[in-house]
Amino acid sequence: NGDGVDEIIFGDSDGDLLVYTSRGNDQFEVFATGKTLHSNSTEMITSDNEGSIFTATHTSEDLNYEHEFDARYWSIEFFDGASTALLSTGTINTFGFSTTKDFDSGLKYFRFDGRELLFASFFPELFVFEKTEGQWQPIWINGQARSNTVLVSDLDNDGNDEFYFNDGQQIVGYTASQKNRPVAPYIFSANPLDSNRIRLEWSNIENADNYNIYRGQDVNGLNFHSMSKTLFFTDTTLPGQKYYYSVTTVDSSFEMKESFFSAYDSAQTAVPPKPVSIEFNNERQLFVHFDQNIVLNEGKLPSIKKRINDGLASSVILGSSGQSILVSFDAPFAENENDTLEIANIFGETGVPLDNDYRLMPFIYFATPQAPYVVKTDWISENQIKIDFNEPLQKPSEPIIFLIEPSGETENVKFDNPGKSIIVTFGRKTFTGASGQKSYLILKGLKSENGIALDGLEAISLFRESNGLDKVFVYPQPLKPKHSELVFANLPGNVTIKIYTISGFPVRMLEKNTNYGGVKWDLKDSSGQRVASGVYIFILHWKNKVKRGKFAIIN
Repeated sequence: NGDGVDEIIFGDSDGDLLVYTSRGNDQFEVFATGKTLHSNSTEMITSDNEGSIFTATHTSEDLNYEHEFDARYWSIEFFDGASTALLSTGTINTFGFSTTKDFDSGLKYFRFDGRELLFASFFPELFVFEKTEGQWQPIWINGQARSNTVLVSDLDNDGNDEFYFNDGQQIVGYTASQKNRPVAPYIFSANPLDSNRIRLEWSNIENADNYNIYRGQDVNGLNFHSMSKTLFFTDTTLPGQKYYYSVTTVDSSFEMKESFFSAYDSAQTAVPPKPVSIEFNNERQLFVHFDQNIVLNEGKLPSIKKRINDGLASSVILGSSGQSILVSFDAPFAENENDTLEIANIFGETGVPLDNDYRLMPFIYFATPQAPYVVKTDWISENQIKIDFNEPLQKPSEPIIFLIEPSGETENVKFDNPGKSIIVTFGRKTFTGASGQKSYLILKGLKSENGIALDGLEAISLFRESNGLDKVFVYPQPLKPKHSELVFANLPGNVTIKIYTISGFPVRMLEKNTNYGGVKWDLKDSSGQRVASGVYIFILHWKNKVKRGKFAIIN
């Protein structure tokens, strides 16, 4: 803020941004507060020397479905640090992110050879932005970065700054290209088209005369291959041949007319995949089988469409064999009618796209009776669960008894709705809810009205999460010599449990993640000795709530 005293800036997990300033004698007070666009601004903060603060936050990690691909992004925000109310003065979004819990990322401001640069290491890419005429603009991108910071220094003492970062395999350093030559295209890609063609594409450089294409069988052996005045080039190669490529900018207005190499990319030609058959899974799902292993490209999501009802697939999943895809539609197939499947954006293992001559597949769907399956489960009470099926079931003449793993019993099975649901009542010995035990209801012996048995064994988890401390309990009670552990059950989440003797002497503290809603205690005190017989007190802490109780041990 220009008062000559350094400030401390930090962000917390829910997006609060706080600035503390020193008042002397190791005393600090809040100078300014603000809020970032997304949560968790921890660590991703930097600043310049003129009172500006930069933060990086990202959207929720829960946005991980196919239709939410474009909803995942980083946001770099700019704040005026001299104001006591930190308000964002601008935002840059970079789309796509990987969680910082698994991959290093970072944000850092530097003056680089006198230029104001902002380095955003957002795995797996490093973005460099420059402040020009008061605006931040992207000037460089590297597609391989795994670094939580960037170091700027003139380590080789040549008078020019370099910047260094971790690319996931090693520390790499870069320096600015000479100003007497043009810049290389900062985006470059090579993608196979079929068994003997590879398409190269790159970003535009203003005022370029043309672009030179370099090719080689390894990244260190590139030779001039061709020239292009457009932003693409189709290379013809031998089938199965892999090449590395790079491109340079040629601009005769510079003293050195040709730029350095762009980023490298490689591609390998191969025989395109072909669909060979369609197999129906049910009235809304089908498998498409191919003649070779295929991959789904995140950058070009698969597009599968049936012509009747203008039906675009709602989901496309790679099959376990690697040579098929499971395609799901919202609307059912038209029965006994000619239809055509249109397939696009399916690639072979080397990246070769589907053969265009085979992207249309005629088919006819004949409805066949299908096995019943579970569509939904709902808990009615602590010992009753309602299970809904896709179609009505036969009601057996004799009472049904289902198996429960690892132990337990069903007291009653009632048919409802009419016949499309069953209500199962459990006995006292069954572990249901957040009991701390893994427990499953095994459905067996059910048939649809047309006599088709349930498809395999349906296992219904009997766990349901607790959302409070009102129903916490301890078992077994009383604990006897044959037992080796005690379970605190019906817990809502990560908890702290403090155990005391009846006279108040501390015995043990447990800080654990709950497992199926429970925390197990091995009956040992803090010194590793089994506790004596007696009555004990426990105090359970969760968030800002406390639960107290007693239990007994008999040795």
